[in-house]
This record gives sequence, C-alpha cells and structure tokens, in this order.
Amino acid sequence: MRIVLDTLVALMVAGILAGVTLHHRNTDSAQVQVQQLARNVKLLNREVQLRAALSQSIISERGFPDAIDPEWFSDTLPRNPLLDDGRPWVEVATIEQQHSEHPPDIGPENKMSAGFWYNPAKGIVRARVPIGLSDRETLELYNSVNDCSLGSRFPVSTTSPH
Repeated sequence: MRIVLDTLVALMVAGILAGVTLHHRNTDSAQVQVQQLARNVKLLNREVQLRAALSQSIISERGFPDAIDPEWFSDTLPRNPLLDDGRPWVEVATIEQQHSEHPPDIGPENKMSAGFWYNPAKGIVRARVPIGLSDRETLELYNSVNDCSLGSRFPVSTTSPH
C-alpha cells in the first residue's frame, strides 16, 4: 500500500512539474512573439519615414507614402506573429480615419482585419493584437507592441479642427 501511495505522489509531483515547465515555455514563446511584433512595427514605421524622406513612392498630401509596398522589404516581409495567417497584411486607413492615430478595431474580431493598419495622412503604422480575456489586457498588449498610450480599446476618431 505504501508503494502505491508513494508512486501516486511521485506521479502527481511529476505532473505538476511538467505543467509548470510547459506553462513557462508557452509564456516565453508568447513574449518572443510580442517582442518580434514590436520590432516589426518599428521597422514598418521607419520604412514609411524613409520612403517619405526619399520621395520614392506616391506621396499623400501630408508627405507620406499612400501605401506600404511589400517590395520595400527585400529579405522578409514584417508579419504580425500574434494573429493567425490568412488575413490581409496591411490595411490603409479610410478617408474617414485620416485624423486617427489608431485603427477603430485594435483587436480584430474577424479575418477581414489586417495584421497592420497604416494611416498615410499621418504616416503611422499600428499592429492589431488578439483580443484578450479583458479589454484592459488587450489594450495593454496593443500599447506595448505599438509603443503608445491609447486609453481605451475603442479609440474615438479625432476630427480635424476647422
């Protein structure tokens, strides 16, 4: 009886250790993806600024490229590793969004939303993030990867002062 009890305790301890190890491995992998996404956002924003300065693209009235050209990236296309494949790469802001610094949906609820959002009127690229367990969690992740301080998961479009 003692051997059976000792074996069960040993199995439970091994199971707990395996679970903790797996949890840490998944957490580390997710953190690497978040860091990669933050680097990709910076890369896209730098490339937009460079193309605007060089005037090698079709430039908007405000002086930024009208779109982000995949050919700007000779090695590999910056991707959003937090969102699944099969969605568009970059969405260009609509005319109604030209005064916005953030997409209307920072956490896309469908596959029609691109991994990145670009506003050519302001020369800003933002990465969308997966919807978390809470609005706060989603917002914290969004602010982290985009190096910003958006106050709400549902940004209000700003209008141009007249």
